[in-house]
Amino acid sequence: MTGDVHEFLLDLARGAGDILLSNFGSARAVRTKADRGDMVTEVDLKSEEYILKRIRREFPDHNIVSEEAGDTTLSRHSYTWFVDPLDGTRNYAMGIPLFCVSIALARNGELEHGAVYDPLHDEMFHAALGRGAFLNGVELRVSDETDLEDSLVAISWQRRRVSTRKYLRYVRRMDRHSSYYRRLGSAGLMLAYIAAGRMDVYIQGGLSPWDVAAGALLVSEAGGLVTDQQGRPLNLAMSVLEIVAANPALHKATMELILGGAGDVL
Repeated sequence: MTGDVHEFLLDLARGAGDILLSNFGSARAVRTKADRGDMVTEVDLKSEEYILKRIRREFPDHNIVSEEAGDTTLSRHSYTWFVDPLDGTRNYAMGIPLFCVSIALARNGELEHGAVYDPLHDEMFHAALGRGAFLNGVELRVSDETDLEDSLVAISWQRRRVSTRKYLRYVRRMDRHSSYYRRLGSAGLMLAYIAAGRMDVYIQGGLSPWDVAAGALLVSEAGGLVTDQQGRPLNLAMSVLEIVAANPALHKATMELILGGAGDVL
């Protein structure tokens, strides 16, 4: 693949973002997904239709895994697109200005290109393997914070997909070290903010591959770490992902003090 694919990716994310922006404030839920409380709007579907149509026209043999359409793989091609056409649907439907488009391209399971676009603030976070991560052309680095006491932390989970009890234990353990919490309602933006140094630690369970693919590459290329909660590399073939993202120092501290703790009883 040439460098042209990255420009295609950015243009694709921006085009989908234009769809989100032009409909913001007027979207309505058209159906609820299988998980109760998880909604989809007509704008999710419009954005996805636009993205998938362009990918299929430009790269007809590539595999696509998308939030609304699911796995539309028609071949065993080495390239797979991971598409979240509207990440933060509930925020979007409620008029909360925290949502994005998240698109990534992997080759044989290794992420090579990713973009998270926030159209409301015109912020394009993007990365290519070995070429760094950027926000509107400015190179990104994860925060240099090393102390959990001063860290801005996000802990979130989808209770229908993971153990709520486990995540409440994580909250209690984290509370011993930091009380600076945020929960934004968009995994793509959360990972982009980790890459940009706006947030320090992100712990979440119950995610899907399209939620994290682009953001994981952003964090990695910005000098951070994104792993599963056993410290292993992300496996995008898994249907449910539990992650921790941070700079290397805080990732180590989080794994040891929060995820690796023992003996708590709720």
